[in-house]
Amino acid sequence: ARYLDAEVNALKANIAFSELTAMREASKTGGALGAISDRELVLLQSSLGSLDTGQSPEAFKKSLGTIKDNIYRWNAQVLSVGRGFDYDDAKKSGYTDEEIFNFLNK
Repeated sequence: ARYLDAEVNALKANIAFSELTAMREASKTGGALGAISDRELVLLQSSLGSLDTGQSPEAFKKSLGTIKDNIYRWNAQVLSVGRGFDYDDAKKSGYTDEEIFNFLNK
């Protein structure tokens, strides 16, 4: 249980730092955010999906799947930019974000 909790906390920290980095990169000055409150940090950690080791196993697995899907979608969209690849057309054709990501990441 402690190992799982530590792994979940590490994942949540990575999500929060990724969100902060994306927000700073999107800012014209690079300083989009000042000090972050504890509450704001929790919200950033939950931006891709809710993770709590107190959830039922089914809810936890569903949240992990949502986070995985969100990461694949974001990465597939980023990789498609500037490559002459139309992400929206691929989605309309029935390809999953994971399949698009794997194709573009070869």
